Amino acid sequence: VSLGAIDPASPVTIPEVVVDAGGDIAYFMVDSRTSFRVEQLSLTDLSVIELSQDQAPVTGLTTGPTRRTVAWKVGLCNSVTRARVRDDRTGTAVDVGTGTPIESLSLAPIGWLDGARLVVAARPLGCDGPADVWIWNLFDGSATLLAKTVDDATVRTTPSAATPLAIAAGAVPGTLP
Repeated sequence: VSLGAIDPASPVTIPEVVVDAGGDIAYFMVDSRTSFRVEQLSLTDLSVIELSQDQAPVTGLTTGPTRRTVAWKVGLCNSVTRARVRDDRTGTAVDVGTGTPIESLSLAPIGWLDGARLVVAARPLGCDGPADVWIWNLFDGSATLLAKTVDDATVRTTPSAATPLAIAAGAVPGTLP
């Protein structure tokens, strides 16, 4: 999405948009060519809050299975990247891994296990190639090594019992061509 028509003198691009698990908040990245921001849009009242602003590119918005959980990567792949999360307790952005063995590594969010535990890929440098997979805990700041030298990692969670799957009474089974 390019918003150059709103203010042609200062065009911005919105390269990524994701919606949180509650469905009432959208997170998006803003590329203004001189800085990169992560912003939060309330879909109920259309208010916008800036969560983070950086000189380095921001990519990889990753929402979790609970409301208000979002992570992203900051930095270029030819350097050490940082992962950040929105801390719902303060409403601010927090660097992942501070004070842990992964603090100096190149980090990228893989996915959330719940509202506090983020799975991250950790490499000595950059974004490509095998990575060690860690679980970082937002609440206590701890990092736990899960696996070493992983080529492709992903997180899949099952819906909680609090969000039951409902099938409409009039639903008709179909077949794919």
